[in-house]
Amino acid sequence: MDGKDKIIEEILSEATNYQLEVTKKADDDYQVVVDKAQTLAKENLDKNEQAFKLEQEEMLKRRSVLAGLDGKKLYLSTKTQAVDDVFNNALKKLNNLDKSAYRSVITRLIKENATSNSTVILAKNCPFTANEVMTFDIVKELDLKIKDGGDFNGGVTIESQNADINVSFEAIIMGLKEKYETYVAEKLFD
Repeated sequence: MDGKDKIIEEILSEATNYQLEVTKKADDDYQVVVDKAQTLAKENLDKNEQAFKLEQEEMLKRRSVLAGLDGKKLYLSTKTQAVDDVFNNALKKLNNLDKSAYRSVITRLIKENATSNSTVILAKNCPFTANEVMTFDIVKELDLKIKDGGDFNGGVTIESQNADINVSFEAIIMGLKEKYETYVAEKLFD
């Protein structure tokens, strides 16, 4: 082998060694980058899993609180409806009194609230007509005027020079409800 071939062989050998070194370095660098990426991905995955678990726990807590509040609202609404039903049933019973009992009630309301020359307005659902009520002793005694068709639920209203008095059954029941609502609720739910 002559000098020229030896030089070429040395150059090729150095090039091959250099290529091997570069390839090894590239492989090593590649592996370092891949290892770092895998480590970073695992760390991110772990962080995301922890964040997801915390978020999931927080969401479950919020939903549990909301469900509890909704349950309490429904329970309170049901209790309120039950109390309202007591007073609504009382109003229905008043309106469904037989004629004799109804007469006694409105006679008493007139006697306790009307003054001479007042006008008594009968509820639209009153079982008596104005002409029938005109025959009541208290009406004659106080010289009252009677009108039919009041737009309220049961009982009467009284118009006088000094004041208008609402003693309709619904007004009476509303007054009782304001006064006894808490008591009725306590009795229903003790």
